[in-house]
Amino acid sequence: MKKIIVVMFAAVAFCSCVTYTPYRPTTKYVLNVSENKFENYTAYSLDKNIVYIGEDSNFPCLEFNLQKYINSKYDTYYWLKIYYLGDNWCFIPEGESLILLVDNEKIIFTGKGSWDYRNAVRGGVIELASYSITPAIIKKLSEAKIIEMQLSCDHYNKQATLKPDNIANIKQFYMEQVKNELSK
Repeated sequence: MKKIIVVMFAAVAFCSCVTYTPYRPTTKYVLNVSENKFENYTAYSLDKNIVYIGEDSNFPCLEFNLQKYINSKYDTYYWLKIYYLGDNWCFIPEGESLILLVDNEKIIFTGKGSWDYRNAVRGGVIELASYSITPAIIKKLSEAKIIEMQLSCDHYNKQATLKPDNIANIKQFYMEQVKNELSK
């Protein structure tokens, strides 16, 4: 059942990339809250923060999503989740596969790659790579004027620049879900 829900979410995200027109504004702020009583955790997720690759193309695209995860012991973890949606496999590798330039300051993220989340969907593919992120880095992202990113793929790299709406979404997530954690 969980896999069906994930595939359905991926298909919706994939379709939102395919139907993009150059004049449509970047996605609005979407916060999803999911509670799992069986595994004892709650997740607060900034979702559908879509970043288009290239100026004239509407496909492929990325989702630049953040997640706050609280377990039953009230331990809090933060994740940067990058979904790649395209017509060809990216095969995001394990290791230093994501680089952000935040107002020209380089931040390198290390992760497991997309090896455990790759799916073919109608008309394309979707991959997910997750990266641990600190509240201080989320704050830095929320205050940025320019965020550029490079996602490593098996044989090439994908580059994109976040739009002001993307950064505004990050700022709203920071204000609602992260800011109070820094003051503890």
